[in-house]
Amino acid sequence: AALAALAALPAGAQAQAWPSKPIRLVVGFAPGGGTDIIARAMAPRLSELLGAQVLVENRAGASGAIGADLVAKSAPDGYTLVMGHSNPNVIVPFVFKVPYDPANDFTPIHYIGYVPNILAVHPSVGAKNVDELVALVRSKPGVFSYASSGIGSSQHLAGALFTKITGTQMNHVPYKGSGQAITDLLAAQGNMNFDTMPPVLPHILAGKLRALAISTPNRMPQLPDVPTFNEVGIRGFDVTNWY
Repeated sequence: AALAALAALPAGAQAQAWPSKPIRLVVGFAPGGGTDIIARAMAPRLSELLGAQVLVENRAGASGAIGADLVAKSAPDGYTLVMGHSNPNVIVPFVFKVPYDPANDFTPIHYIGYVPNILAVHPSVGAKNVDELVALVRSKPGVFSYASSGIGSSQHLAGALFTKITGTQMNHVPYKGSGQAITDLLAAQGNMNFDTMPPVLPHILAGKLRALAISTPNRMPQLPDVPTFNEVGIRGFDVTNWY
């Protein structure tokens, strides 16, 4: 990744022995979400590889679009990077107008990977599995809610897809990032979310949230007892996030 970043720089910047100052790594979401967790895990190793401090900077809002726009308008000198994400780089530009060109305003450096989405409910919700949850939500249309990291985020669309497939009605509650959404969910200020694995996994393992289904084709070793959506009869629920 370091070599790719160096090769992407203009010749003038390379001549100045890049990097010669700290590098910003912008995360378009509030602290505590999956993107933030991964960026902060990477930053120390990137600092070591590049020989310059890599500082994570949170610029939350508009499902990552505010942070993406900041980087799109920054100087193309290799000192302002963005943690690319399926939300601001692919989904959001199709949901509402953004002030940047997701295809041409960024130079991709390295693919990091992807994570699945998990349907997690607060323990106060009386459902122990997806069938029970669907029956419960159907019995009280418009009463239950699901949180997301913003309008147009993969979590938002995952919830909308779930309601469409199951014929249920739930309220969508958007936040500026998964960290805030999960904090409220842990406090029972909401019923469920369809968040990515990194921010919810510790709470699931601690018993503070209950995982009902995961969006991968096969079960994950981290949660071997959690079935896939296909296993529970929710067909076509292929939702993941890439970085």
